[in-house]
Amino acid sequence: MRKESNDVFFSTSDIINFSKCSFLSGLDLRSLHDEALAVNKSSPSQYIKLIQENGRKHELTYLELLTGIYPNFVDLRGNYTSEQRSKLTLQAMNDGAQLIYQGGLIDDIWEARPDFLVRNNDTSIFGNYSYEVWDTKLALTVRAGAVLQVIHYSEMLTEYLGKLPTHAYLILGNNEKRNFKVKDYLFYFRNLRKRFFTFIKSSSFTNSEPFPCQHCEICHWRDYCNDIWKSKDHLCQVAFIKKIQIDKLRAAEINTMQQLSEVPSNKNITSLNSATFFRLQHQAELQVRAKKAGKALFELIKPDEIALRRGSNMNSERRGFDILPRAAEGDLFFDMESDPLSTDKLEYLFGLFYLSGQEEIYKPFWALSQEEEKNTFRNFLEFLTSHLKSFPSAHVYHYAPYEKIALRRLSNKYDLGQQIIDQFLREGKLIDLYQVVRESIRISESKYSIKNLEKFYKKEFGQRDGAVINAADSLIFFEEWKNSGEGRNSEILREIENYNLEDVRSTYFLRQWLLSIMENNNINFFSASSNESNHADISDRAKNYARDLAIIKRKLEAEISLESQPLLEDKVIQYKRVLIDLLDFHKRDQKPQWWSYFDRLEAGFQERAEREDCIVSVDEVIAGNRENVGRSLKFRCKYPPQNFSIKTGDRCIDLASRSGLSDVLIERDKNIISFKKGVGKDLPRFPIDIGLDGPAENIDTLVQSIFRYAANNERYSAITAVLKRDEPRILCNNEVKKVLGNSNSLESVTDIIKGLNSSYLFVQGPPGTGKTFLGSKVVVKLLQEGKRVGVTSNSHKAIINFLQKIETHSLEDNFFFLGAKKSNLADKSQRYSNLKDSNSMIVDCAKNKEMLNGNFQLMAGTAWFFSQPELDSLLDYLVVEEAGQMSLATLIAAGTSSKSLILIGDQNQLEQPTQGVHPNDSGISAINYLLQTKNNDEGVLSVVPPTMGIFLDKTYRLHPYICEFISEAFYQSKLLPNSKNANRVLLLSDTLSNQLIPCGIKYIPIVHSGCKKHSKSEVDKIRELYIGLLGQSVIENKQRKKVITFEDILVVAPFNLQVQELRKCLPEGARVGTIDKFQGQEAEVVLISMTTSNAESMPREVEFLFSKNRLNVAITRAKCLSVIVASQELLTFPCKTPEQLTLVNTLCWLQEVYT
Repeated sequence: MRKESNDVFFSTSDIINFSKCSFLSGLDLRSLHDEALAVNKSSPSQYIKLIQENGRKHELTYLELLTGIYPNFVDLRGNYTSEQRSKLTLQAMNDGAQLIYQGGLIDDIWEARPDFLVRNNDTSIFGNYSYEVWDTKLALTVRAGAVLQVIHYSEMLTEYLGKLPTHAYLILGNNEKRNFKVKDYLFYFRNLRKRFFTFIKSSSFTNSEPFPCQHCEICHWRDYCNDIWKSKDHLCQVAFIKKIQIDKLRAAEINTMQQLSEVPSNKNITSLNSATFFRLQHQAELQVRAKKAGKALFELIKPDEIALRRGSNMNSERRGFDILPRAAEGDLFFDMESDPLSTDKLEYLFGLFYLSGQEEIYKPFWALSQEEEKNTFRNFLEFLTSHLKSFPSAHVYHYAPYEKIALRRLSNKYDLGQQIIDQFLREGKLIDLYQVVRESIRISESKYSIKNLEKFYKKEFGQRDGAVINAADSLIFFEEWKNSGEGRNSEILREIENYNLEDVRSTYFLRQWLLSIMENNNINFFSASSNESNHADISDRAKNYARDLAIIKRKLEAEISLESQPLLEDKVIQYKRVLIDLLDFHKRDQKPQWWSYFDRLEAGFQERAEREDCIVSVDEVIAGNRENVGRSLKFRCKYPPQNFSIKTGDRCIDLASRSGLSDVLIERDKNIISFKKGVGKDLPRFPIDIGLDGPAENIDTLVQSIFRYAANNERYSAITAVLKRDEPRILCNNEVKKVLGNSNSLESVTDIIKGLNSSYLFVQGPPGTGKTFLGSKVVVKLLQEGKRVGVTSNSHKAIINFLQKIETHSLEDNFFFLGAKKSNLADKSQRYSNLKDSNSMIVDCAKNKEMLNGNFQLMAGTAWFFSQPELDSLLDYLVVEEAGQMSLATLIAAGTSSKSLILIGDQNQLEQPTQGVHPNDSGISAINYLLQTKNNDEGVLSVVPPTMGIFLDKTYRLHPYICEFISEAFYQSKLLPNSKNANRVLLLSDTLSNQLIPCGIKYIPIVHSGCKKHSKSEVDKIRELYIGLLGQSVIENKQRKKVITFEDILVVAPFNLQVQELRKCLPEGARVGTIDKFQGQEAEVVLISMTTSNAESMPREVEFLFSKNRLNVAITRAKCLSVIVASQELLTFPCKTPEQLTLVNTLCWLQEVYT
């Protein structure tokens, strides 16, 4: 942002700053006209000039490379005005220059100077050539801001070309050229720019107030905002307070920290939990008292406050000081520095501090790239293991849970050291001092960072004196180092290392201070009973698994070593490397669930209260009033208002006793939870905290099947073809032929599948193209040929749906067969016989022996059934329905049962549910693995190539107006509508036609705030639309008209809580559910509630709520009209990576075009 005469000119960086904090933009603009305000800006980093200089060198080096390729180039480095540079640029384009360096683009109040404009072979206003933006960046990874910059340049270039460029490019510091499809980011940029303009043209920013955000620590106005908060005695200064809590306090006329400190702690605040208010009030009181005293204060959290938090007396769970062990020789103090902005999050420094006698020892482990991270992690674990072996009583202390989470993640990411990490956790070697502090003491600081705590042991610790003073600075310095081009001996890295050293030393002195508090207050160390010992032995089962895994890994590694010769196929080596990673997939995928389970057990009350997988302070509605139900007691309990994701039917436990609770029933409108407990078992000691149980699935069968494949992979050609990403092998008259991707008639697909020669075929079916219809028809043809066929999927529901269609088509052909489905007969949702009469050709079997001895031509079940060794290579074909949701490892496990594989699905619809972090390509779905493109920037191909499978290109469901968006956004504009669908329209009343349209997509923005997983505003809006639609009419073709009923409307929301609230307010019989529930279903109208208010309220990662796949499924359930209801603030999410940009871009596209 700069001022020239009376005009203000803006750049892309101004828009990006606005996305982080609107108050920042307001101050930037005001400071152009107010010199007194401008002096309050914080000074820039001392390394900025160095980065700019090295960036310039990189740009010139690349210019030299390009001029060798494009001899017809124009250099516009001269001292031109913006207008002159723009005219010279346009002239160079008219002349057909191959390369324009430092060209100029102007557009109203914008000016831009892309590094390079490069000619390509697209058409434009100039004829049979056009131009695209290439920009150099010294960094080795791509930031969202860099992408938005080239997208902005590309849009400005549109005025010169007469069309929007298709692609833009970034040239990274290692000369890697990254390609970005402009339209994948354009709508996000336009939305951001529109909001920016609206803001700066309004006067509202002059009256707005700052509020703390993630950008504060690196913002050039941070000191100015801090002064505002202090002068106003702002409530945001109270430790742990949230914006939504401030709003509730202000509604109760509590506007300052002083006022909050003076209010009785038992005051009732509307919609604010009493324990939460008690904590905030006492925190404010201590901070105000310390301010008056002029020194830092702390106090112990008293037992009566703990009782209030829990709702009653304390039980025997460990908390606070109970977690802290005695000091021991060899104790380690640990801190990590990370770069979350790397393509794959990088842990670049592991720092350890310990005492050797009286000598302070600091040991840093550096990882300056993703390539180094694995070896650094290995070296770190080797040191840790050796050190703790030498000092068996020692512990590893850290502050905040990040270090534990990161070690777990790295062990999964690299399939390395998992047993070591698990052993550390079992033995309680990792001690989180933040948890000790949070549950034991209250300090008079606005934050509970380790830097704030240093005030209490400053004399022992000393004074920090480095240039890096906090984690944000560490990240900035590391980014600056990446951009500087300097090596390992850089002064920047030394500053980071010094900061890390100060952090781990501070962790040591914090531990010492906490021990002194215990001593001064006669607090005893916790003594674990014998049955609470953490030293659990590894089971024989786990030892056998580890032994078998090691044997197969060594076999594959030996094969790779032998095959690593120039004459052998590179992809043979590659698939075996992937296979090594896949061996342990299911164990890795369960680990986060187990880790989360143990975290719930170990968490203190406050942490549990903030977790969504726990319900705290659960107490009986009437003490002792329990109902006898068979051999169980049924408890009816109440809980205080809180946010949680546990739902009816979930497997839960009492976190104190770790005993299971069955038949969980939650009545959210009454804050009631009911459950059963076996008579004679440990009864709950109320009040209790309830949490989710650990994973229940037994994965042994899947694991052993993968081991079986790995031990003899030549036996299973179809699986190997998938892993090698080979084209399907099809024999026709003893000759190999290629798949023709447009051969999607029943006859041609059947012929292709019948010709599979121990190979696979992928049939991609976008929404409404009839992939299940076609697949089931093909199965009938195969059965008629005498083939033995299996049907599997991730869910019983999908399997049953597919079987129904098979049986229907068989009856139409007057063909009969014997089929069986492996089912748990006690679970009605698994039983096929629920839906069919006794004359059905398909029966349910409870035992594998029944399935195998029944001479069934068709067998169905989940991957667990088909992984059984008795089924090895038994089938001619295994059909995988919804293959896009099946992991590659699970496909291998099930695939051992069959000679050939038929994969039916769509990589652009619901993805596989994965819990863990997995190395390389082992964590993705089978279809995404097949279609992943390593050598271009498309990632996973959105349309299967004609040599790899069959693309069903016509949708029989979607109205052309819906298909138009879906086809362009998800299917490279290759999905076509059935022309007859254009006749399908709604006949709306005058009242409803003011809000909706007769067909297509409608985006309805509404106003709400503070909503995470439930929005009353959206519930009310959906209800209004739903009631209005009932009784309206839809024309299905030119002659037929029908009245809209419950069956014709689907209501979709991302979260179970919103679904439950919608069900309450909609008429009984309304079809309401999450997106997962409705895949494969359809209705005339779909109403979609996005639920979440804004970035601050985001309950999960952006990848869930903004998932393109989930949005595709939601919109395409509609035959006629799809309606999206969303908060106006939802699209304000400040994206940090290109991947996040593409996700939010899709919703921005809908908002721009369909509002």
